[in-house]
Amino acid sequence: KEYLVNFSRPFIFSTACLPSLCVLLKSSVEYWDSIGKDRAERVLAASRQFQEMLGPLSPNVSGPIIPIVLGHNEITLRVAKSLQDQGFDVRAIRPPTVAPGKSRLRITVTYPNSNTEILADLASRLKNSIRNLT
Repeated sequence: KEYLVNFSRPFIFSTACLPSLCVLLKSSVEYWDSIGKDRAERVLAASRQFQEMLGPLSPNVSGPIIPIVLGHNEITLRVAKSLQDQGFDVRAIRPPTVAPGKSRLRITVTYPNSNTEILADLASRLKNSIRNLT
């Protein structure tokens, strides 16, 4: 084992970063410097706006990932399926990922999809799905 660790160059250096990765990382940081802050602010503003649209369902979080805790696995799955059937990529998160009795929907507000009309439509359909399926 010691021999292979010390003399097997392909083994040792196969986990090293590619030189091109450094160039890509530098470009990513420059890209973020030019547009990232504006996009991040827009996403956070859209997240706050969406939470206002949710009213009492709102979890009052300060980021783009909005958990809607429904509790029961079956209800969470039915609401998620209903929203997926309507064209929204809403995921059901269940145990063991979360504690039993804390199943939830995970909604993520993203930059290209932070349009007020889309968020209002999702909020309305989410409320209707919960009302109709619980």
